[in-house]
Amino acid sequence: MRAGTDDLRVQNRAIVLRALRELGPVSHTEIAEWTGLSSASVSTITAELAEEKTLLRSDRKPAGGRGRPRSIFAMNPDCAFVAAVRITSTAVEYSLVDYCATLKDRFEERRPLDETDPVAFGLRFKTGLARLIGRARLREQDIRTISITSKGLVAEGKPDLLWSPVFEDNRIDFEALLRPDWTARILLTNETRFAAQALGSSGGPDSIFAKRAVLSLGHSIGLGISSHDALGKITSIALPFGHMVHVPDGPVCRCGEKGCIEAHAGFYGILRTAFEVPGDTIPAKFIPVTEIDKIAARARAGDRRAAYAFRLAGEALGIGLSRLYSLYGVMPLTITGPGLIFFDLLEDALRKHMAHNLQVRFGSLPAISFEVEETNLIFRGNVQASLSDLDESVIAKRATKENER
Repeated sequence: MRAGTDDLRVQNRAIVLRALRELGPVSHTEIAEWTGLSSASVSTITAELAEEKTLLRSDRKPAGGRGRPRSIFAMNPDCAFVAAVRITSTAVEYSLVDYCATLKDRFEERRPLDETDPVAFGLRFKTGLARLIGRARLREQDIRTISITSKGLVAEGKPDLLWSPVFEDNRIDFEALLRPDWTARILLTNETRFAAQALGSSGGPDSIFAKRAVLSLGHSIGLGISSHDALGKITSIALPFGHMVHVPDGPVCRCGEKGCIEAHAGFYGILRTAFEVPGDTIPAKFIPVTEIDKIAARARAGDRRAAYAFRLAGEALGIGLSRLYSLYGVMPLTITGPGLIFFDLLEDALRKHMAHNLQVRFGSLPAISFEVEETNLIFRGNVQASLSDLDESVIAKRATKENER
């Protein structure tokens, strides 16, 4: 019975925190109405959270100035901080966010394009985190979550980067790297999942956006899916879509396998096809967008080989999406990433092969939308997911002095 009571207490605290994230500063009555919890439960929980300095309480006079003041509860921005870090092919971006999701500081450090040594990277990574808190005059213990995003394959349930286009097969265990200097909760996520997380907030469980896919085009090919549960809570996943086999024993992919979607549709795949480079040639780690721009200009001017390179890429993407819909159902698609500017050259082949899906054939092609600011999407999704995780995994489980006694 005690375990059940404790679980219920944690669940209700998490519900109240979620209400405050959704509604902003609100009264006790508004929290009770939104959550469906009893007035007594809300009173107990808000009192606990205020005592813990998680919430700030203020009194607001009623309109007209008559009657008793209302107590308004709001998140305490200094309750906890999140370090959101994004690792890309060319740089590492460090952001500091407070408990109210306000960006407090951000800077970027360039990284060598040919660096694959996790030890050298780890030293610079820890120096970057130290610089982030130093600029804000915080201590390591003030950072409650370090949330890292990267392209690549992440281990299930732990911050272990198994493979990435940046470090190749050199694994990086961020838990081992940052302990014991940092006591924060350490999270590692494929960045396309956070793009899906951010876009998922645009519609509730009853909207056409209850489930949606986000396709990232560029050096890598990424795909995330967001969905809502019955209570409207957003969840998201990132699938290794770019490394789904498209053509068995096809051209070499950066992951070391052959015939992946990315080997046809990633920037290096498009370049390889356009210049008729043998399929067994080891792909370049990084292709500047300017090089793909040149191929695109040729394709738009009528160059058949250049146009074929983009058509082949669109075909790989369309067939992959058709397979995705067979497994997960048809859902709206948002396209983002630096390769978005070449979508006009991919579109016909992509739509053609999506249309061959049986569910699509007896329904309709899913709506396709576009999002130019992928970097902002990833950051928004990271902050949203990290703070939600912090609420549920740390703050909601925190014992008050009364419980400890």
